[in-house]
Amino acid sequence: MDLKKIFKGLPDWNKIINDNFDLIAKLLGQDTGWIKAAFVGDSAIYYRRIGNMVYLNGLGNKSLPKNAEALLWAIPSGFIPSYPAARAEGFHELSNTDSTPTNVTIIRIRSNMMHMIYRNNDNGCSFDGVCWPTADPFPA
Repeated sequence: MDLKKIFKGLPDWNKIINDNFDLIAKLLGQDTGWIKAAFVGDSAIYYRRIGNMVYLNGLGNKSLPKNAEALLWAIPSGFIPSYPAARAEGFHELSNTDSTPTNVTIIRIRSNMMHMIYRNNDNGCSFDGVCWPTADPFPA
């Protein structure tokens, strides 16, 4: 690709490109790395923030509660979701580690808390793929 042809006539086109790369580098530099969450039970769940997105990873085990509205995790500041007002919460159906199609685990993320909504089994469930945007200041 010939960027000189694409940006011909734009003043300081090389500065525009370099500024974009600087922005990408800055956002990638905002990474907390994986942090072990203080989850209920003894499941090994980790979270991290990259830029303005929070990601979870880990495997829930039989120590996770089955009762609805059970608090799983108090989300710390710097990682609190910023869902649009019309959708002030997020629901996630987690992947189960067994092959029984009727086994279901559903969690809800609202404000600074994660709750169990429904769980009908004692098998493992994956928190991979659970993520949300945040507008919190980046943690120090």
